[in-house]
Amino acid sequence: MNKLSKLFAVILTATFSFIPSLSAVAAEGPQVRVASDFINIHLGPAVETPIFYVAEKDEWMVLTNRRTGWFKVQTENGVEGWISENELVFTLDGDGNPVTYNPSLVKNFISSISK
Repeated sequence: MNKLSKLFAVILTATFSFIPSLSAVAAEGPQVRVASDFINIHLGPAVETPIFYVAEKDEWMVLTNRRTGWFKVQTENGVEGWISENELVFTLDGDGNPVTYNPSLVKNFISSISK
């Protein structure tokens, strides 16, 4: 029984360590890199929701969804949460250029996410 318990623990550990990498690969959308020291990631699209993760400088995120004033992101290690659209000024695109976001162009931005 001891060998079976060890085998189960190894399989369980391998399964859970593989899940974040799968979800990071599955995310599609525009990619941005944190240019400031950090960006706070919230559990939901509101200031009142707790900050549960801090994306650090040079960490990559994929923008996967949008709600009024907020973007859902997934970090390179699979963490999913929400950042304020105001935080985009603290990110860079894939070419290293500052990301600019114009709320009046939301339809174009959303269509680029869904492609």
